[in-house]
Amino acid sequence: PKVATHPIERKAHTAFMQRINTEFAGCLGDVAVAEAGYAFENLIAAHPEINPYHEDNRHPCLAGTYLVACVLYSTIFGESTKGIPYTAELSCADKLKAIADATVLEGLVPDLS
Repeated sequence: PKVATHPIERKAHTAFMQRINTEFAGCLGDVAVAEAGYAFENLIAAHPEINPYHEDNRHPCLAGTYLVACVLYSTIFGESTKGIPYTAELSCADKLKAIADATVLEGLVPDLS
């Protein structure tokens, strides 16, 4: 049987992520935190036509998974994903790379207003 799920409330979820990331950063010191959740929110704000979620609205689809991979790359290597040729055959790959780079390298945090 399916478990009943509820849609994520964006602002509450983003506020939760910000609180958790701040707490992790305080506990871990210089360890980098991959801001994949922020990247999802930044993507939705900048490109609402790209849905990073699977039809259940909780798990990532291919575009969301690709976005997370780009966030991990930028977090681990501290460099842009722009030159990476792999696109997972996604027409929106360049937009996903740009959002990942802005989130990680420019510190773009979702707006809660």
